[in-house]
Amino acid sequence: MGVKEILRRSAENTRRLLGCELEIRLHELNEAWDAASLERIFIENKLYQLIEGCRSHEEAYAAVDKGLEPFKKLLRREVTLEDVQRLTELKFIRISRYDADKADNEIRRIEDDIESTKHDLAHLTDYTIAYYEHIRDKYGKGRERRTEIRSFDAIEAAKVAVTNAKLYVDRAEGFFGIGKGMKDSEFVCDCSDIDDVIVILKDGRYKVTKVKDKDFFDKGIYYIGVFKRNDERTIYNVLYRDGRGGPIMMKRCAIKSITREREYDLTKGTPKSEILYMSVNPNGEAEVLKIYFRPRPRLKKVIVDLDFSTVAIKGRQSQGNLFSRYGIHKISLKERGTSTLGGQNIWYDEDVRRLNTDGRGVLLGEFKGMTRSWCGRRRTSITLRISTSDSISPMRRCVSTATFRAACTAYVTLTASRAITT
Repeated sequence: MGVKEILRRSAENTRRLLGCELEIRLHELNEAWDAASLERIFIENKLYQLIEGCRSHEEAYAAVDKGLEPFKKLLRREVTLEDVQRLTELKFIRISRYDADKADNEIRRIEDDIESTKHDLAHLTDYTIAYYEHIRDKYGKGRERRTEIRSFDAIEAAKVAVTNAKLYVDRAEGFFGIGKGMKDSEFVCDCSDIDDVIVILKDGRYKVTKVKDKDFFDKGIYYIGVFKRNDERTIYNVLYRDGRGGPIMMKRCAIKSITREREYDLTKGTPKSEILYMSVNPNGEAEVLKIYFRPRPRLKKVIVDLDFSTVAIKGRQSQGNLFSRYGIHKISLKERGTSTLGGQNIWYDEDVRRLNTDGRGVLLGEFKGMTRSWCGRRRTSITLRISTSDSISPMRRCVSTATFRAACTAYVTLTASRAITT
């Protein structure tokens, strides 16, 4: 049984009960009218004088009933013995102080109530609605509805899950998880218990798995973080050595959709390969590295710069481009880069009050420069910066200032909550 059916049955039952109450009320009013009319006839026509000389109750009742005979046609029902008994029991002081005008007004009031009750019975549905409105007005003050009925958007549970867990990792031994047994290990980030995590080893192998209390991949974990499926804006900048003593390769790729628990490789898959540097950039940032080569004969430049913005973004299975065939002594970060993906259009949906990139609602503008990245193994600070294109000015007039600020604040909060730190 659905909610509509429950409400319908409840309303019909209320209507039926109200109808029964009105019928009882109508019966009581008719009885009151007959009683008032009999009393007026009894006193105004001085029928109480017929009791004089009667030697028994039965004789008195019969005398009064006979005296009422000419007036019975004015009444709405038959006169009963109980009516006659009630008339004979009237006290003299009530008879002496009887006010005919007051009695007439009382009878007219009863007649008005009878007509009103009959009208309510004839229009029982309207009466039921008025009854509900009366209940609302009488008891609803201070209890107004605080929730709003709005349309709901399709939401993936993983996108709105509460960060109710903490992710830890033991890089040397290869264990990671959110259980109590991992609390003595290195803290990675906050996550939820339904998130996926991506684990990348020093030799370039990686896999995506559901977060667990404790799990094992292999020794030498280089990077671990929460994985967002179908995320095209998170770019992995990688510099790796292909095999022992092999050439140095550089690549940029996005890991969008892969099979859980299946092992993949960021390198060519050559044995003894090693990741020398890697950064995870949620908005496609491209940094500049300073590379120090190992000194060797005929090597003219010992220090060179590597600008990842000059490297094209390819698929995760790409081998990358050749950077150098010389061994590297040290790598340092020279300059943090900005996004190479351009700005991202953000819409605000008034119906569900959520930001989206699907084109639903009012266009707030193009947002860019959201800088947050993970580099190497060092803990880095998270910097948020919003800049909007000039085209946002005419679009901003479509929403109120409060709505615009709320949307921007919500967007910053959303992106900051997903920042990855190690």
